[in-house]
Amino acid sequence: MTITVGLGPEAHRTAAAVRDGREATVLGDGVRRYLPHDNRAVTADDVLDWPETPWDNDFADVLRRRISGHLGLAGSVADEDVRLVVSACRPVDVTRVGATELAGAGLVSADQVHPADALLCRWLAARPRAAQSVVVAAVGDAATVVQAYELLGTGPVPRVRRLTHAARADGALPLTRRMAADVLGRLRPGTRVPAQAFADGVADFASRVAAAPDGARVAWTGPFADRLRPPLLVSVDELRSWPEREVIADAVAAVARATDRPAIVLGGPGAVWPLAGRAWRSASPADDLAIGAAWWPKFAARFEAPLDLPETDASPRPAVLPPWQRG
Repeated sequence: MTITVGLGPEAHRTAAAVRDGREATVLGDGVRRYLPHDNRAVTADDVLDWPETPWDNDFADVLRRRISGHLGLAGSVADEDVRLVVSACRPVDVTRVGATELAGAGLVSADQVHPADALLCRWLAARPRAAQSVVVAAVGDAATVVQAYELLGTGPVPRVRRLTHAARADGALPLTRRMAADVLGRLRPGTRVPAQAFADGVADFASRVAAAPDGARVAWTGPFADRLRPPLLVSVDELRSWPEREVIADAVAAVARATDRPAIVLGGPGAVWPLAGRAWRSASPADDLAIGAAWWPKFAARFEAPLDLPETDASPRPAVLPPWQRG
């Protein structure tokens, strides 16, 4: 049996999901639902300028162990038919990003699927209500991809036709940085911050604010909540007024207006923010692209023409040291 592992890499973490039958299961690191690329504590200022941290040997080994643990294997996964499918809102070249590390862990094959196609697969796997047209918005840290589709046929899995209505916009990172700056500005300068835990706190806070009634102010309860002076209180109306949010929301609305009565699907880590009124969201949007990528081999034949991947920048990347290695 072929086992499909979907990966949804972002700048500092990767969501992972394994599908070995009728369901896809999220593979965390034993503590979180995602696989962090690093776990260091950095200063408050560094959180606002946190450079991308790529996969390394530790990441590949953790991924291998999580797959082995899920399958009940004691050792290598090399003897299993494991297919990796990567989906990201930013260009990812799997021949350069982590290929050596993955091969060293016995994970040697990696395909890619466009994030909009992956998110539609996630929605189809959830067996949602019937719809003839769908607008999906995959909201990553670095970019947002919006795409319209037409669903054809009446069977349990429709045929999928890509429409010409599409848009790209900034991702959720500007929103995260603005919220982080508001929190960190209430702490003493130089405070050491557990970066991953702090990023989790921002995402959880955004989700709680987005779910709150209009006019209700929600208190920050994430890291250092007892040290904030004054406490941070935010309403969903305030979030909706942020220009960083409007850039994404306007892209979704423009594609929806050009499509005939679509269902709107939001996914990706940035979907926790209030981006659209009536829309389908999963219970854990940050897992969506990984789960959708895991479902891609199942649904790929139903797509008349899969989307082309974003062009990958083949130029050499500058050597950027993470905050804890800077002099």
